[in-house]
Amino acid sequence: MQSDYADRLAMIRTHVPQLFSDPGSVLYIGARKTRCDYVQELYDAGNKIYVIEAFADNVLSMAGDPRVFSTWLLDVRDIKSFGWKHKSFEYTMAWHGPEHWPIKDAYQCILDLENLTSNTIVLGTPLGRVPQGKAYDNPYERHVSSWMPEDFEAIGYRTASIGERGAMGSCILAWKEMR
Repeated sequence: MQSDYADRLAMIRTHVPQLFSDPGSVLYIGARKTRCDYVQELYDAGNKIYVIEAFADNVLSMAGDPRVFSTWLLDVRDIKSFGWKHKSFEYTMAWHGPEHWPIKDAYQCILDLENLTSNTIVLGTPLGRVPQGKAYDNPYERHVSSWMPEDFEAIGYRTASIGERGAMGSCILAWKEMR
């Protein structure tokens, strides 16, 4: 079974309803104008959305988007250098982001994001290894790590998944309440 946008949104709404019922500031990792999954739904729920994105063309594409309060050119691996205070955001959402981070950096990235998050952190990845190369002239689009639910569970996350391991469109939802 391949999942689609609606399947994934239903999974998020089921397991992380506070994103839509208790709005706050959302640090959203990685977006471009044509691919910023669930930003509209987060915005409609009353969240104030902040985007960090590593690829300059994507940052430019988000300029002037009325749903986004601010967008910064920043690689998530350098987030500590940005100077945000501990627990600066209620939520962090790295939706289909961790598979783009080298595994040697990924766990530190997740820890750094947890330190910035006061309510809930939400991560999404394909289920298992799903190859993807550079896309849209963006070298950050490559899948350089793969994940299984137990990888997230081992660091205190709850998980749900849809689709088949290694299949395009499969998805792991991992979330951790920081309160």
